[in-house]
Amino acid sequence: PKEGPPLLWKKLIGGGHASFTVAGQLAFTLEQQEENEVVIAVSINDGSIKWSYEYPAKFKEYFGGIGPRTNPLWNDGLLYTMGAMGHLHCFDSNSGKLLWKKTLTEENKVKPPYWGVSASPVIHQDKLFVTPGGNQDNAIMALDKKTGEKKWSTLNGDQTYSTPALLNLSNKLQLVVSVKSKVVGLDPG
Repeated sequence: PKEGPPLLWKKLIGGGHASFTVAGQLAFTLEQQEENEVVIAVSINDGSIKWSYEYPAKFKEYFGGIGPRTNPLWNDGLLYTMGAMGHLHCFDSNSGKLLWKKTLTEENKVKPPYWGVSASPVIHQDKLFVTPGGNQDNAIMALDKKTGEKKWSTLNGDQTYSTPALLNLSNKLQLVVSVKSKVVGLDPG
């Protein structure tokens, strides 16, 4: 139609830069609401909130504004979110039940980057890859996607704003990751 497509539903959300991830009948995102980051699951049929989870965290930067910067990741019925201050959560995506959580910036004794944690997690097989930065061979980490337990970590350096990528290079699958001043290709295992 000349006036555009009909509006099916509309939902106001809080601040931040996270996109939506859609799985089944739900759309997931992260938002800032006052002093808390909030993970929400919204019905794609009517925009109603099916579940939400909030935790105390507020990232604010003058030029970039407030709120989370990463995109939620859905895999095998689980939802992973990374907040702007380094809060990593794993949920049952249907119920919103929290399965495990970590604050990677605290664990690795690093500060969030100037513009906030912006690298989304990535999954390959049973591993969840995150790039919190660190100086104890822990700048890049592989966690068990179901439990959050560390499987391995490597390299030193500050995190960047770039999400790791799984790429087939020279006929070999590689996890390509940047940490400050370098880019590396790793065997994701």
